[in-house]
Amino acid sequence: NTSKENTTRVGWGVQLSGHIAITRWVDIYMNGVYGKGITPYIQDLTGSPYDLAYNTKNATHLGTLPMWGWQAAAQVNIIPGKFWVAGGYSDVRLEKDDGFLSPGQYHKGNYIFANAFYNLTSNFTLALEYLHGSRHDMGGSKGEANRLSILAQYNF
Repeated sequence: NTSKENTTRVGWGVQLSGHIAITRWVDIYMNGVYGKGITPYIQDLTGSPYDLAYNTKNATHLGTLPMWGWQAAAQVNIIPGKFWVAGGYSDVRLEKDDGFLSPGQYHKGNYIFANAFYNLTSNFTLALEYLHGSRHDMGGSKGEANRLSILAQYNF
């Protein structure tokens, strides 16, 4: 704002999450969030400059940007408390808002994952995870990444 006046914009959001124990062996987890100016509540957007942004067509205009995200996952307890596998999907969107975002800025991201955990003892856990993610920018550019993670955890 070039007039050096303070400007206030209100952010808001709604969130819904849940867990459904289908059986002793199967659990479903879900979460969704929607709002304006809520980047701390969306992992892909945390720390990004999208809570309050200048309009690229009029630098004296500030606005909060609409955004949303959701995720769902299932866990199958093959040996309850000892060995389980899980998989899930997430989607995040920063909605287009006329004039506020340039072509190289974040538009949407998607993740899909699968993992397995095995408690060898009460103190020692092994895990393996595969994750595929993609990012699309406002201008249509996109990128993808694959990650394989291995965990060995010992609790003293």
